[in-house]
Amino acid sequence: MEYKIVCYFEVIVDERDQNGVASQEAEEERARARRRLRADQDAEYQAALLQDQEREDRRRQKALRAARKKREVEEAAAAAAKKEVALDARRRRKGDVLETEPEPGPDVIRVRIRLPNGELCERTFLNTSTVQVVYDYVDTLMCFDVLSYTLFSSFPRVVYDSGNRDKTLKAAGFDSRVTLFVQIDEDK
Repeated sequence: MEYKIVCYFEVIVDERDQNGVASQEAEEERARARRRLRADQDAEYQAALLQDQEREDRRRQKALRAARKKREVEEAAAAAAKKEVALDARRRRKGDVLETEPEPGPDVIRVRIRLPNGELCERTFLNTSTVQVVYDYVDTLMCFDVLSYTLFSSFPRVVYDSGNRDKTLKAAGFDSRVTLFVQIDEDK
């Protein structure tokens, strides 16, 4: 009987050890599962955080682009308004000094001016008027809104730039009728 008790006791101790080992293994498995879950949650949190940061960056970039575009529009509007004020001032100033149009006669030259948009303007000048007076006339045209340009004739091609503006129309080679073209100066 004593032998049976000892055997029975050994069996109980073995079972207890096995249950303890199993219990310890189960606890370790639960700990590993918790660590995996925490790692997965951390990874999901980091991914969500990164998405939020990217979304915020896109929002900031969009706001910057909108602000830049608004500033460009405002600057363009201010530049256009400034240009219009300069054109109006030039039209008034040149219109005040422009000589009256003479009646047709032997000392009169009819000048036709072809604008870049294809429009044709015509006026008579005295042959003693200077090329500058023709420029002044072009400057007064409401349909022409360019600050810097050059006049030229096509055949023979003659450019009437700043070096020719003090010449009289007769000295510049104008006949009784002449057609001038407007070339917009892009670099100014």
